[in-house]
Amino acid sequence: MGFQTGDQLQLDATVGNTGNEDYSAGGQIQFYQISSSTGSENPIGQAVTLNNLVVGATQSISTNVDTSTILMDESDPNTVFRAKFTGTVGESTNTNNMRDATAAHDLAPSSNPPTAAGSTSMERGETLDFEIMGSSRDNVDDMGTMSAEFETSVAGANQWSDAWVSGGSLMGEGTGNARYVFTVSPPNSAGSGDYDARARLIDARGQESEWSTVTSNAFSLKNGLPMVVTSDNLGEVPSNCPTYPGQPTVKVETIERIDVAGLICDAETPIDQLVISSTNPAFRLWDPVTGEIEVRFDTVNKNPQGEVVTQPLQVTINDGEDSNSGTLNIMVIENGAPRWSSLPTQSFNEGSGSSLILTPFLSDTDNLGQSSSPMGLALSIEYISNNSLITADLNGHTLNIDAVDDDVFGTALVTIRASDADGQSAETELTVIIANVNDAPTLDVSSFDNLKI
Repeated sequence: MGFQTGDQLQLDATVGNTGNEDYSAGGQIQFYQISSSTGSENPIGQAVTLNNLVVGATQSISTNVDTSTILMDESDPNTVFRAKFTGTVGESTNTNNMRDATAAHDLAPSSNPPTAAGSTSMERGETLDFEIMGSSRDNVDDMGTMSAEFETSVAGANQWSDAWVSGGSLMGEGTGNARYVFTVSPPNSAGSGDYDARARLIDARGQESEWSTVTSNAFSLKNGLPMVVTSDNLGEVPSNCPTYPGQPTVKVETIERIDVAGLICDAETPIDQLVISSTNPAFRLWDPVTGEIEVRFDTVNKNPQGEVVTQPLQVTINDGEDSNSGTLNIMVIENGAPRWSSLPTQSFNEGSGSSLILTPFLSDTDNLGQSSSPMGLALSIEYISNNSLITADLNGHTLNIDAVDDDVFGTALVTIRASDADGQSAETELTVIIANVNDAPTLDVSSFDNLKI
């Protein structure tokens, strides 16, 4: 055990008669502090008179030492104290009349700058170990009796913290390579760039070293690229990103907004500071205030089995440092409005007509995009392009078309509307062609009316 300047020490000594005769010739015992530079003896307290000691008898003495005047010096790490007889008479030997004891100076330790034990260029999610070595600067402590602290800061900012630091285990104790090992684990939200590091040691008595010289640019945290989150890469998503909400769904032919929280993520850049763009015609705009993209898809894609499938929307995301691209897979469903498939052209000769059942050319969905029966759709004729050519009327879902007389021919368009119970509607056009027929010649005898022969 060592001492610090100002400690109160107690010196104890025991005198014993180890000879063959009783001792009663007097003398004294005195404590001294020995000068390290000259070896001179500086008495401590008053000398104590020796008792009459029969063979085997002992005498104990003690005194207190105020160490306020003893300077702690690394180059002179110990103070020597001495207990010594003076004025004794008749001893057969005096080689054992003096004993020295050494008390170590308990100095504050010093720490070396921390050193990295791996690549100092860190990707997101990586960790890096740092080793701390130093000196106790005394004969009291060693690396095994001390502990260490380690901190990091944004380079040059002097904003020190151990929030990312774990560990502190002592490795190599008892060897010349004893060191404390700390692990730095930057969170995904940490800013990219360079970071400084520093360390200090604390001895068994709680004396702290000065913080070590700063290791400038001790490690560099690479920028985390923004990413599009899908069900296939959930294991790569930074832990501070919002929960993946699942595949987005929008309605066809409808301007819709998609909240990208959990669909697009950047580890250290807030969503409102990202710039999102796309060359896809369905992409309309990015609104950083609401965190939404605006889209409008014109079609519903289906596989050969008639099942609705997703549509890709490739986006480019810029976080102010880097850009990254990814694909949002968006389910585009029906918007609930009736739909027409192409109607076959109706052709007939002049003076004739045709009928067409329209139900097979209709489909409908509910507000969730689920199919519903087209039988409940109400149909109406909205427009006939040539009323002098044809007439048209509806009987339920059956369209009847007739030529206005036996001598007209040409082409006309009929616009038909289908409306559902939700008030949504869709229109289609039907082309009608009336063919010109070469009629048999007729004789006009009207000029002979009222003629008598």
